[in-house]
Amino acid sequence: MAGIGIFIAAFALIERFPKQEMRITYVTIAICILFTGLTVARIPIWKNSLSLWTDIIAKDPTAADAFTNRGQYYESINDYDKAFLDFSESVRLEPNKPGGYHNRAVSYFHKKDFALALKDNQRVLDIDPKHTDALVNRGAIYFNMNQNDSAIFYYKKALEVTPGLAKAYYNCGAAYFNMKDFSSAAFNFKKATEYISDYTDAYTYLALSNTNLFKFEEAEFAINASEKYTPNSAARTMVSNELIQLGNAAYRNGKPDEALNLYTESARIMPSNAEAYFNLGGIYLMKKEILKARENWQKTLSLNPNHAEAKNWLTRTAGAK
Repeated sequence: MAGIGIFIAAFALIERFPKQEMRITYVTIAICILFTGLTVARIPIWKNSLSLWTDIIAKDPTAADAFTNRGQYYESINDYDKAFLDFSESVRLEPNKPGGYHNRAVSYFHKKDFALALKDNQRVLDIDPKHTDALVNRGAIYFNMNQNDSAIFYYKKALEVTPGLAKAYYNCGAAYFNMKDFSSAAFNFKKATEYISDYTDAYTYLALSNTNLFKFEEAEFAINASEKYTPNSAARTMVSNELIQLGNAAYRNGKPDEALNLYTESARIMPSNAEAYFNLGGIYLMKKEILKARENWQKTLSLNPNHAEAKNWLTRTAGAK
């Protein structure tokens, strides 16, 4: 009503200008004043997605898209309960469209209610069997249920519908990695980087897959790529620690020389990893090479002065040769 009042006041002023040309000019000005007033009045409503979609819903409670969009806003701020309510209303208003089911399945997924997530996800695929995001999400649900074979099946279905989908290759690689099929994992992580060249996470897990395949040059190449695109990437730390775990497994299996090589590679990849030197000290102690053992424990303490076990072994081997 404030805008209408402005318009009436402006029109009253126009009547005081008898010439036609002057009237046209001032009518234009009046219209601009009117819509400027209306625009300013809407700013508090449009200040964010929540207020915008809530305003639309208040004016039209049957606007399914508004419920969907407000639900997505709630999801973006991790308010999954409110998102779920809005997506459910979208489903009620448009039960024959896939969008509401798809979004509600994601809400169930975030709530870790995988059974209901699968149910809504299936409704999406019943309506649209080639819904790529639904296929990827179905794979993700099975992945989180530790059903890796089923996850891989749906990731591959998504790739049939949308060839070159990097996230499907990455997720497929993650499922193979969980199954310790490191060769297939490496293939899929590498494919993901071919379609998204700066896919840092894919490079990181490509490095880990190659590490488990004892392909250390390929692993280091992937580490460097990960750090190129994300300088603070965790790839180097993760690979160095993975090498320690592989070394520990080798030692438990009675392969001290293999363990020595793996700990050495861990230290080479990440010279600041104190645990690599500590474990090297343990291998050299077993080999009765006390001086080398002590050198590595001293290196451990130089990197981590609070390393209690390194201090203990240096004390126990003091004076030994």
